[in-house]
Amino acid sequence: MTSERTSDGELLRQFASGDSVGSQIAAARELVNAKRIFAVLDSPEFALGVERLKRGSAIGADPQDRLRAVSMLELIRAIAKKKSKPVIQAVKDSLVDPLPPVNLLVDGNERYYIASAIEFVRPSWAREYVAREAMAEPTAEKAREKLISTLIGESVGLDDALRSLTTNINAIRVTENPSESTAKLLRRVVAATCAATAAYGPAPGPEIGRQLRDLLAHSFEKCGPPQDVKVIQALTEEVAHLITAIVRTRFSLMLDRTIYSSLSSCKRWFLASGWNTFVTRSKAIADVKRVVIDAIRLSARLGIRDEGLFDVLDLCTGTRERSLQHTRAILEEMAGATPAVQSWLKTGRVSKEDDADFDSEQGQLLEADRYIARALLVLADEKKTRSNASSSENENANAYFDQLATAVTAVADQRGIRLFGDPGETIPFSPVEHAMVQGEGGAAQVKVARPGVVRRDTSGRLHIVVRAIVTSQ
Repeated sequence: MTSERTSDGELLRQFASGDSVGSQIAAARELVNAKRIFAVLDSPEFALGVERLKRGSAIGADPQDRLRAVSMLELIRAIAKKKSKPVIQAVKDSLVDPLPPVNLLVDGNERYYIASAIEFVRPSWAREYVAREAMAEPTAEKAREKLISTLIGESVGLDDALRSLTTNINAIRVTENPSESTAKLLRRVVAATCAATAAYGPAPGPEIGRQLRDLLAHSFEKCGPPQDVKVIQALTEEVAHLITAIVRTRFSLMLDRTIYSSLSSCKRWFLASGWNTFVTRSKAIADVKRVVIDAIRLSARLGIRDEGLFDVLDLCTGTRERSLQHTRAILEEMAGATPAVQSWLKTGRVSKEDDADFDSEQGQLLEADRYIARALLVLADEKKTRSNASSSENENANAYFDQLATAVTAVADQRGIRLFGDPGETIPFSPVEHAMVQGEGGAAQVKVARPGVVRRDTSGRLHIVVRAIVTSQ
């Protein structure tokens, strides 16, 4: 016991008064590795060592020393969590000024804790820094994922984050074979983005399909696309995984053909027969195929015919004939499909003859809008009921309700249908948008008792499907 206490004391003295940042870090690492850090957190020597390490992380110090000091402070913070406020403050103070490039550090673990510190503090300069370092990171994948997670958190949407990555393509370190090394690193960037997307579910943003396609295209502008088949397949697999992860954040995106457009870019890297062989074996493409089949099924039920979705399905199956096997199976399970929808599912094409039925189909869709509106209102009431109920209620029932709510919301989004008016909100009365509770007189200002439902058409005009119920104040 005496020997161990002496050892702690020696390490503490080295941490507090070592003649260099390196000696301080060596002492702190021994304390961490021996799991003795909690025993010294509150000691005066430890506080002095933290203060000296913070000074070593200040701008003007040796760049590598700055980075190593920040990394060690963050490691201690991550272990101590909220038990050492001086360490937390030291980490924050050390990131006031932008850091040198993290690749100056050889140790991938040290680079990870730099990324962790930036994620924790979110300094004002973080966005551009993490985008550049995520593209430049050579091997530390956990560090790259931290950097990209921070980038996503600092961006308006995932499309905005991808735009920042594309802007920093030149940060990629290339080898003697630029095309292959770029493809390998890009695969790791896409994989890290996929992991962050699955973990945090960021808003995709309106340009997500185009930004993913641009990232792939611009990465090979100078060096040309990769030639190694295994490298091409590995990158395409990760792109497919990311597409699936994006759709899972917003199920309504499955109906947007542009979300899949990056697969067309990937196909161009393959030889003529190589793509068809690849898609029959790829599990990641099979996942995308299932999403596209669900999108076509939902479109058919909504009466929407989209040749573009069929083209995406062709990409995933390899041939139109394979695609038609899936869509004809959809037709067999549907009851009451219009002739136009039947023709679309049988052929994948929208003919001029089919358009003769358009007006009648639109009438049916407007009738369906009223049912969708009713479903949204029922869901809104049920959500309110569940929010007031005990959290220990049947978990399976709650999970089923969440799935049902997601499906109804996806259908509503596709038709541009949404609720308007929050219960209890006071607003100016509009006879077009509001229905007054029976027995109450007119009023300039009214209180919403039940939301209404509105639909935005393709031209942007709003149509009231169900008026909101209001009361006089």
